[in-house]
Amino acid sequence: MAPQLNLHDSQEDDNDILSCAPLQIEGTCTMRLFAACCVCFIVAGTASAAFADGFPGKGDPADWEDALPYYNRANRYLNQGRYDDAIEDYKVAIGKYKYDADFYTNLGVAYRKQEDYGSAAECYKRASELNPKDWVPVSDLANAYLKQNKLPETVATFQRTLKLNPPAAEKAHILQDIKDINKILRMQGGAPQTATKPAAGKTDPNRRGDAMHRPDLKSSGWDYVYK
Repeated sequence: MAPQLNLHDSQEDDNDILSCAPLQIEGTCTMRLFAACCVCFIVAGTASAAFADGFPGKGDPADWEDALPYYNRANRYLNQGRYDDAIEDYKVAIGKYKYDADFYTNLGVAYRKQEDYGSAAECYKRASELNPKDWVPVSDLANAYLKQNKLPETVATFQRTLKLNPPAAEKAHILQDIKDINKILRMQGGAPQTATKPAAGKTDPNRRGDAMHRPDLKSSGWDYVYK
């Protein structure tokens, strides 16, 4: 499914990297430049509330603010198919602020689009370390392993994803993926791995990164992975 854009001017200058228009891309969250726009109005005693919806809570908020314009421009490049430019800007953003899992997840998407699945996997690993409760980078990591034909690693990582309570549709795809991969492993003489029963409970619909805020996400599924 094509990413949904909300850009008012497709001919804008590349150097005009400050935009408050929301943008969604496959496998990523909504642009959060609004926080950078309002940071100038933050006064002592109000910083936590101002950054509650975006700032990861680690490091210097000013560094995160400085990184956001590059992250947002990289998102635009990614939607335009300018993957080299996107990778360059994501790396600049990470160089300025290294604690935002979304920076690494989106960098992984850019590498994935270039079929550099090894580099994508390393990005997803780092994203999952920074935000261990988010199922998205873990599922993306499983798919990166799948594209490298690392089937046991794929199954094990999908099992990790199930423990993070992905949405029902994704859960169904993942369970089917595990079943299909285990069939291949049996044919190859390998030991199949049992799917882990997902933990009880519901995902928080207000959590940043939840699937309901990214309807175009395709992070798993045997038949359509990374098309």
